[in-house]
Amino acid sequence: MVSAPQRRAGADLLLSKGVSLRRCARLFGRSRASLRYRRRPLAGDGIAERVQVLAQINPRYGYRRVWIQLRRENRLVNRKRVHRLFKVLQLAGEIAQSAEVLQLSRRRDAAHLDSLVLWLEHGWEGRSRLFKPTEP
Repeated sequence: MVSAPQRRAGADLLLSKGVSLRRCARLFGRSRASLRYRRRPLAGDGIAERVQVLAQINPRYGYRRVWIQLRRENRLVNRKRVHRLFKVLQLAGEIAQSAEVLQLSRRRDAAHLDSLVLWLEHGWEGRSRLFKPTEP
């Protein structure tokens, strides 16, 4: 399987040898427009640098939150562009959890495990001991 940039490079080679664009398109089974396509470089408007700065200042912010911050700074930028910059700049990382959140999740897991053990040992009757109906 040949990628699009490789097809364009092949078409450029054939064009330099005097083969017409129509014939190249027919050979590759692609449209002429796809063979003429040239990728535009990212605009030098400072958005990438600002995204990187905002992500470093606030490491827990994701691309959506950074996009909102940019809009508040009156920088009109597409959300998908900010997401692409996050991927290109490798800013998306795992969110660090606080010690309290980790402790709480461990307690919940332990309680769930205790309930599961009780269920396995005693069936429904054992589980019903945990959840007794309240008297009115």
